Amino acid sequence: MTVYLQDKSGNSGADCEFKKNVQANSKLLPKDELYLRISSFDQDKYNVFSNMQVNSQLGSEGVNLVSYTVSDSGTIRLAMVGDVYVENLTLEEAARKIESALDIYMNQPMVTVKLVDKTITVLGEVNVPGTFSFTKENLTVFQALGYAGGMKPFANRQKVTIMREQQETILKETIDLTNQEVIMSDYYYVLDDDVIM
Repeated sequence: MTVYLQDKSGNSGADCEFKKNVQANSKLLPKDELYLRISSFDQDKYNVFSNMQVNSQLGSEGVNLVSYTVSDSGTIRLAMVGDVYVENLTLEEAARKIESALDIYMNQPMVTVKLVDKTITVLGEVNVPGTFSFTKENLTVFQALGYAGGMKPFANRQKVTIMREQQETILKETIDLTNQEVIMSDYYYVLDDDVIM
């Protein structure tokens, strides 16, 4: 029998409540690909931005055509506005900053920022190892393992390793999926380019 998220504190039978640890609101880094959806109450006046909406319907190749790459200096370049510094901001913070930059050009700009081409790699004792694309904002380690068809029956759920690259460093963390405390871990939510094994 496969058991996940057990209470290992000795309070058996007690229902537990955990505050969502959404540390996975990852910070933007150089080389991240961003998709921007920009709209305004004056949409017709600003064809530079409304054309982006049309192109976004082209599928994954079209999205790449209207995506923005965060430069090595941490900026993205927008038409009319110029460079906007977004490094180390969450997607929500970047959207608010871009809205502020557009405010002098547009009437109440509304910006949505999403990462393009987020991937995770799942290896080891899973049914379908491989690299998987995802678009979900806060993908949990359980959902990532679900992409790989779940863990095999005799896989060690108490020693799941996640490797994460942050700036110039590779971090390695071992988590216990059978312990409900994993929900509070910084590795409960996976980030772009994480490797799970």
